[in-house]
Amino acid sequence: FRIGKKKGKIIPGEKRIVKLETINHHVIKDKPIEIEKNAKAEPKGKFTVEQPIRSTVQFLYDFLSTPNGLIEWFADEAELNGDTYTFKWDGAAQQAKIINAKLDSYIRMRWLDKPAGTYFEMRIDVDPITAEIMLVITDFGENDNDIRNLRALWETQIQQLLKALVTY
Repeated sequence: FRIGKKKGKIIPGEKRIVKLETINHHVIKDKPIEIEKNAKAEPKGKFTVEQPIRSTVQFLYDFLSTPNGLIEWFADEAELNGDTYTFKWDGAAQQAKIINAKLDSYIRMRWLDKPAGTYFEMRIDVDPITAEIMLVITDFGENDNDIRNLRALWETQIQQLLKALVTY
């Protein structure tokens, strides 16, 4: 299943299809944690970026986990095959495997060209008192400069997400 910005536009959240214990083209259902072979403790360089979001949890999760939602803010194209995403930016492709997901809560992926133990995670935290929704991005950088650049990239991407959420 492949969606591109220039191709047909489907509104994230318009239909929520859930199949028991499978990952399909529209909704990522709970996927248990996979222990990667030869994975050690998390490497150094872990950082987080947080942003309050005005949206519903279900709608936001669709933007974080579906090809339709991801092309609105994250990549030019997104293709999901089994549990592996192929993302494209200006023709360059990069693949990420879904290693953990919980419906309407978070999705964790690992870039296939990055070391085992690293991942990036998009988590939705809801304050139990105020009901404020917070998007928490976790990622890894190789050094301080890399972390600074990745943090800036995520902040730019989150701004694109905020703009996309407003249009729906």
